[in-house]
Amino acid sequence: MKINKITGSNFLILKEVELAPDSKLNVLAGKNRGGKTSFIKMVQAGLLGTTDPNVIKTGEDKAEIMIDMDGIKVQRVITSKGQRVKVTNDEGDSKANPQKFLNSLLGNFSFDPLAFILMSKPERRKYLMELFNPKVKEEYLTGVIEPELMDRIRPNFDKVDGLTILKNLEDLYYARRTDVNKALKQKEGAYQEALPEKYNPEEAFDDKAVMNLTIQLQNIEKVRADAKNIEVQNENAEKARARIECKIAEFNGILAEVNEAEIKMIPSYETTIANYEAEIKAMQESLAEIRTHHEVALQHLSVKDDALKAIKEQEAALNDFPLAEVPDISGVEAEILSLDAAILEAKNKQALKEKYDKAQEIGKEVETLDAQSKGLTTIIDKLRKDIPAQIVKDAQIPIPDLRIDGDTIYIGEKSLDNMSTSEQITVALQMVRELNKDAKLKVLFLDRAESLDDETFEEFRKQIEGDDFTYFLTMVYGGKVKENGDPEITDIIPEGALWVKDGTLGEVAR
Repeated sequence: MKINKITGSNFLILKEVELAPDSKLNVLAGKNRGGKTSFIKMVQAGLLGTTDPNVIKTGEDKAEIMIDMDGIKVQRVITSKGQRVKVTNDEGDSKANPQKFLNSLLGNFSFDPLAFILMSKPERRKYLMELFNPKVKEEYLTGVIEPELMDRIRPNFDKVDGLTILKNLEDLYYARRTDVNKALKQKEGAYQEALPEKYNPEEAFDDKAVMNLTIQLQNIEKVRADAKNIEVQNENAEKARARIECKIAEFNGILAEVNEAEIKMIPSYETTIANYEAEIKAMQESLAEIRTHHEVALQHLSVKDDALKAIKEQEAALNDFPLAEVPDISGVEAEILSLDAAILEAKNKQALKEKYDKAQEIGKEVETLDAQSKGLTTIIDKLRKDIPAQIVKDAQIPIPDLRIDGDTIYIGEKSLDNMSTSEQITVALQMVRELNKDAKLKVLFLDRAESLDDETFEEFRKQIEGDDFTYFLTMVYGGKVKENGDPEITDIIPEGALWVKDGTLGEVAR
């Protein structure tokens, strides 16, 4: 089934138009606001219907559209109060439910393959989401994300397209994995730093070795300390004895200076003094001298007594500082050095083992973080590939191996942006044909084809040859106009194109 004739009046800026398309590619060329897009919208409104009275040309009370197809005529009238549509066959019979009948003939008008090619990546993604509305199902995420997170996102399943939900989840788990990998890297560094060099964990190590050697060392050190104490005590005793003997020598020196003859003369001096007392006055000078000697002798006697007394006391004190016998410790130092070396070796082994044990604890943390990272990677892969592929399949996007990663559309492992122009057009037309494969009326409306370069346009023309679609395509053309009112055309405008000017259609003259 194809469209044979289109007639319209008072639609947007169009006053009266009539077109009998006689080729599969019908190009409407003209300047901006000339009526090209109005014509496309008029044909779509005639087939799909519209209740918007704003499409009625300003100053008019109604818009009319007539579309003549193989064996079918469609008449649609749009007024400010609504619209009415009538569908009749060649015999004049009317369809009871005309719009339902039209809908059964039509495919998907909403996908414009040329516009799709020219879109940016975000626009393409948005276009596909609005066209196919892919949804995520809870069973796809069950066992992948935690139940608490599922509870939070479940209300969005019917509000947000499934790929956006998956992308948000992917970003969440990617951030988690980044944190885990950061901690993993730190722990791996700590593990390598903590792991002792030249340590064999299989080498036997007695945990009691250091304790036993330490006890032996303590016993030996006690023996040495006791000997040292005796030596110190003997040194102190010898010093005390030396001081005492020095005192004794000092007092002996004092005794050596004592005049024994004078001491022995004391009785004689006393007798003489007694004899001379009567003669005191006469012997005053002699008496004074005698008294002086007497006093000196008494002083010597006193010094002698004090010295003798002190000597006895010091001699008695010598008994308070007896010298002890010092034990022989000549072999102790060597034994202590040997034990010190053994203890140092044992402590080094113990330190290595403790460091190794600490490293193993960090190693377990590394294994845990690595497992977490791998688990998050598995979740990310499912959110990035497996589940989106299932969602795309459920949405029945009619391109095999199509997947969407962020804003990038892939066909297999190749992104649409990295494809050649020919490949991009092939993909876009394949989608159009799949979307409209069950339509009886295979017609497509493509707007603003001037955005295509010559190569892309020619490739498009080449690839639509042989299919069973009829294409209506608009093209803005700003070239000069000939004296007869026709534009000066270029090769991009095909033969048979229509020139649209001031809301009217006319064939381009070459």
